[in-house]
This record gives sequence, C-alpha cells and structure tokens, in this order.
Amino acid sequence: MRKIRSSVAAIATALLIAFIIPFFCPAFVDGVHADTDKVEVSLASKLQEAVADESNIGKEIVFTQNLDSDETIYIKIACTINLNGKLWNNRGEAQIIIDTKDDSDIVTIDASGTYIVGYSSKPLFNVKSGKLYFMAGEIMMFENNGPAFANSEKIYIYSASTSDSELGDKVKIPLSFFDKEHCKVLPYSFTVGGEDVTLSNCNDILGDGVFSYDLDTKVLTIDGDCDKKDHNGLAIHCEIDGVTINFASNSKIDGTIKLRKSATITGNCSVVLSTWNNEAVIDFFGENDTLTIKDISIKFEGTNVFNGNGKELGNKLIIENSEIIDTTRKRFIVPQFPFSSIELKDCEIVQPSGAKIIDGQIYNSDGTTFASKVEIKPLEYWKPAEYKWSSDYSSCTATHVCKYDSSITETETVTSSSKVKTPATATTKGTTTYTATFENPAFETQTEDVKDIPVITQEPSFEDFVERLYVVALGRASEPEGKAFWSEHVGNGDLNGAQCANEFLLSKEFNDRNLSDEDFLKVLYKTFFDRKAEDDKDGFDFWMNSLKTQGRDVVVDC
Repeated sequence: MRKIRSSVAAIATALLIAFIIPFFCPAFVDGVHADTDKVEVSLASKLQEAVADESNIGKEIVFTQNLDSDETIYIKIACTINLNGKLWNNRGEAQIIIDTKDDSDIVTIDASGTYIVGYSSKPLFNVKSGKLYFMAGEIMMFENNGPAFANSEKIYIYSASTSDSELGDKVKIPLSFFDKEHCKVLPYSFTVGGEDVTLSNCNDILGDGVFSYDLDTKVLTIDGDCDKKDHNGLAIHCEIDGVTINFASNSKIDGTIKLRKSATITGNCSVVLSTWNNEAVIDFFGENDTLTIKDISIKFEGTNVFNGNGKELGNKLIIENSEIIDTTRKRFIVPQFPFSSIELKDCEIVQPSGAKIIDGQIYNSDGTTFASKVEIKPLEYWKPAEYKWSSDYSSCTATHVCKYDSSITETETVTSSSKVKTPATATTKGTTTYTATFENPAFETQTEDVKDIPVITQEPSFEDFVERLYVVALGRASEPEGKAFWSEHVGNGDLNGAQCANEFLLSKEFNDRNLSDEDFLKVLYKTFFDRKAEDDKDGFDFWMNSLKTQGRDVVVDC
C-alpha cells in the first residue's frame, strides 16, 4: 500500500511541475527553456538577455518566434543563434549588433528558413567586436536602403554544409553575392535578364552560356545573343561602381541597359543593342560618374540611344576608338537628360557633318538643333592589312579586317611584275624582285626579293664551248682544224670565253644569218649556259633589256 501511495505522490508531483509551476515561474512564463547546450526563447527581451549572459557562451540560442521588433539586439558573447521566421530591421540602429569582449569571439547566425527584410538606411547586422559567421537564410534589401552588413571585413558567409572545422579564417565571399542555394541575397543592385547575379550563378547567370560575371575584376562577359529582360524591360540593371561590360563576340542584346555608377562597355567586336519600349537603350543615371565606350562597334536600335541625366549630376560620356551606329527613332541623347560633357578619343562624328558638341549634347552644324541621327567612326577602322603571295610569286592578295567585326573585310588580288635583281652564277642562285601594286589606297605596294634563278651547275669544257659556238652561232658543225685552233687559244688563256664568242658572233658568217635580238639572245643562252632561254623568263627579260640599251658587244662581254 505504501508503494502505491508513493507512486501516486510521484505522479502528482510530476503533474504539478508540468502544469502548475509554469504559471508561477517567471522564467518559464517568458518562454525560456535551458539545458546544457541549448537555450530557447520566444520573446525579443529574453533573446537580449540570453545573448548577454556569459553562462550561455558557446551554446545554441534558438529564437522560436518572428523577431518583429524595433529593439536592437546586442550580442555580447560567442554563441550560435538560430533564427526562425521573419526578421525585420528597425528604422534606427542596426537590427543586431555584435559586440563581444574579445575580437576573436565567433558569433554564428543560422538563419535557415528565415526571411530577413531591410527597410532602414542602417545595416541589418553590425559587427563592432568579434566575428560573424552567417549561414543560410534569405535577405531582401530594398533599393536605396542600407547594406545587409556593416564592417564586412569581420563577416564570413558560408554554406550550411560547411563544418565548423572547415571555417577558420576562410576567404570571405563578397557580401552582395551569397551562395544562392544556402545563403541567398535578393539585391536590386545587379540583375541580368531579370535574374539576380549571385555567387552560385555568376559563372553562367542565365544558364545559357551568354552571361558570366567575375566577382574580383567586376567584369560582366557577354558571349552571344539574349532577349531576356525583367518586367521593366531591363536587360541589365547594375548599380556596382566600376563594372566593365565586355562583349566576347558579336552579340545582340534586346532590352535597356540601366547603369547607376561608372561603367565601361568594350569588346573588340560588333554588337547590336536594342529596345522597343519608350526607354533609351542605355539608361545612365548616377552622380559625378563616367560611362566609357571603348574599342567596340555598337549599333543602336529603338527609341533613344542614351538617357544621360548628367547636366545636374555631373555624369559624362567618353567614346574612345569606337564605332557608333544610331538607327533609333528619336534622339541620340534624350534632350532633357544630357550628359555634363561628351569626350571623343581616337574617333570622330561623321554624321551629321559638322556636328557640334555643346553642353553634353550633340547638335547639327547650326549649333541650335539636336542631331536626330549620329554616326561615330574610329580614326582607324581597319586592322593592319595582311599580304599573301602565291607560291610562284606571280600574284599577291591583300586583305584587311574591320577592328570590330571580323565579318567585314576588303580584299584585292593583283598580278605581280618581276625583274632580275642579280643573275645566277656557277655558285649562287640569281635573285628576282617581284612587285605587287594595288588600286585600293589602303593597301601598300609590296616587293619581295626571291632567289629563284637556278645556279649554272656546270662550266662547259673548252672543246664543248667551241663546238657550241660552231653549231649554235654559225649553224653548222666545226671543222677539226678550226675547233682545235679556238680550243687551244681559249684553253691557254690567249682568249677568254667572251672574246672567243665575239669572234664568232661578230663574224661575217654569223652576221649573214641576220638574227633578231630575241634569236641572238637565245643563241647566247645556248652557247654560254647550254640551256633554253625560255626556261629563264626573268633572266631573259633582264638580258633583253640590256641588249636594247647597251648593245650586243656589251652583253657578250658580260
């Protein structure tokens, strides 16, 4: 019986602890439940107490309700905070301020399932002392409001799958580009085709290989066509200062490019930028910022090219070594929003003729009416020309390619002329000079010296030489006495080859043949070189010219 009474008493005691004591115990009434490693709180005031209590150092503090309060939470200890539900920042101080005793203390905020909204001009999180490791969650910062984090050099963003042992002093992820799978930020500062640019998608923002972004260099690379845009018709919306939009290939982008800070558009290629709403193709609004268009060819299609708004805010436009083709329906620059200044470098306005740049606008030559169509050309439109000779140097082809569009080329092929520069000898080849002259003034005359005249490979014997003089020059075979006479005089040096040939070629018997200059030269080729003149066109032309200008005696002596 005693055992039964003891059991009943134990049950009654348990019921008392479970149902009655909580109504009278302040700690439990306020929703604080603690054990050795976890503290659960449901009130903002109790959260403040928990993150300042040194007995909670190293513990996990779980907030079980929405933190919708104007109170700033000061975290004074190293701990892990698990937020659940929405977190709204107040309109004064930061929502959460971390200010621990030791600057090496780590506060980890796990915001899994939490939607954090920033309306204030103040940051959501501010680290005064200590380090903040922020994982998971989703953050929405509204346009023109404060940053999500202050003192970002003390803040580390990591994936929910990263273990504590891997954290250490790991490299920080830029705070505007979180892992979209685990720690997503929805910034208004940078979108492409209606998609936020984040750490997880920056290598291929739209998943089609067209857009990629380098976080370190702030270069947005575009490689291909795209017509994706957001509900406002924006293809690109960027508020990052110093961003470069680099076109890697000829591309067409449909939609307004909206830039809010200094930016550069470049590419060494030809692109088409278009929009068919009432917005300008490039909408550039900032303050004392510069838009630079450099080393690129851009064709604009739509309503207006630029919306500058620089006259009041000090924005300026620089166009450097670029081609601008304006096919828009209205104005090059929206009249009520000019730039503070327009600067042209290594390029010029070719349409309208005599255009004037006045107060950040381009006017017609009269200086009073806005230019409705503007065309700008670089001072050097073509890449350096390339020249290619045919294998036998009989022709040469010149080609140059547009600096901005490799599909635009000019080509001209001409037949070359040739002249013997140096005749061949028994030991060295002769040299021919080939010349190609083009009609297009953009192409320069080309000359090429080529050693293509064959070496005279074998000196004839005295007897063979004399015999050829008889056969070739006189047109008959030699008689033994005559051949022996001339061979002896050439062999012992009384006569050289030219002197012996002169005796034959200037003899009455030879003259009676009455040969033309061409046949005379053929005789010389066969006599001296034992080959046909037709096999050496360039050399033949050279000697023919010498024959006409200097006479037969001189040519024979050479």
